[in-house]
Amino acid sequence: WVASIFTINACSYPLFYIYAQREIYPDWKRRVLFLPILMAGATGLSVINTKAVFSGLLGRKSAFHRTPKFNLSDSQARSWKGRHYRSRFNITVLVELALIVYISLALYYAVSNLKFVAIPFILLYWLGFVFIGGLSLLHALRR
Repeated sequence: WVASIFTINACSYPLFYIYAQREIYPDWKRRVLFLPILMAGATGLSVINTKAVFSGLLGRKSAFHRTPKFNLSDSQARSWKGRHYRSRFNITVLVELALIVYISLALYYAVSNLKFVAIPFILLYWLGFVFIGGLSLLHALRR
């Protein structure tokens, strides 16, 4: 019974996306191939989104950090190549890294205990957290 509810909820997001793509784009079938990447990315962003939701609920003012634009306005540099930015190493990066460890353990458990139905779901979470957490760590450690 619980598995039925989980499956219906897990399938609602991809079905909504497929329907929306079909209504908007004639080449919707090609676009649907990117759905796993979209879902993994959204999962990886869950830590920063959760932080934003709690900040809003608790009425905390937080600074809006713009995405770095590589300072291409100066006349000497017209290319982004070789330009880097560094973000701060903060609690968000630590939470993302902790989730990578946690989901890696869950993936190991599912594979070692032959839980074939759970593996695709866990792998989706793992890919999202590794991608976003890895980028956060890379940007925090970049000199």
